[in-house]
Amino acid sequence: MRRSKDPQDKFVHTLSATLHRLAQPLSIIQASLEISLLEPTSAEQYREVVKESLQELRRAADVVQFAAQLTRFQQPASDVAEVELSTVLEDTIDDLARVFETARTKLVFHRPEREHPVRISPTRLRQMFFYVLQAVRTASAPGDIIQIELRTRAKHVTLRISHEGRKHHPGIEDPSPDGSVADRALSLAHAIVTNAGGTFSAATNPLLIVADFVAAQDRRLAPAGNTKSALDGSSQFINHSH
Repeated sequence: MRRSKDPQDKFVHTLSATLHRLAQPLSIIQASLEISLLEPTSAEQYREVVKESLQELRRAADVVQFAAQLTRFQQPASDVAEVELSTVLEDTIDDLARVFETARTKLVFHRPEREHPVRISPTRLRQMFFYVLQAVRTASAPGDIIQIELRTRAKHVTLRISHEGRKHHPGIEDPSPDGSVADRALSLAHAIVTNAGGTFSAATNPLLIVADFVAAQDRRLAPAGNTKSALDGSSQFINHSH
């Protein structure tokens, strides 16, 4: 499992690896254009060079966008408020219900009877849930059951997400510094949680994501309905950039 380390060290390491990945598509574009200028090239060959360059340019743009998002999440949020995680999480799950229905992956959400509010940007919290569920989708197969729990204890609220009854899936890999969709999503989720003073750890095979938040101080436990909701869900996802 990838465990939360010093947020600044994590940021520097991830940003460095991201910028290193940026060099590859830019080098390919440069080489393709230089070769096309040095050698006699037909119109069809020019079209192939342009096609390949545009593809690599999109890769580079994705890397730059990710680096910008990661950097932005290092800055303090402007809309910090006391928020109940369950409310934002339920809204996010509802928004993604159609996505999770398509791939026949079931989400089962366990909401605590009582819940501490936490101080965090509601906008970033929602983004964090989108990123986490994106990684969950990538790490899941049709028929999987995903357990989502919120646990309240003294001064902490912990989000725990895991596969039910499955220890390993041979076709799914753990996040790695290869710039995969799941890895980027989890890196952004890590940045949001740690910027808010929490801790974050994640693995995808088997799936186990844990985000621990410090509860808001001087607040009594807020009652929350003891509800349990399940969605038959999907394994297809889209990138969310906000």
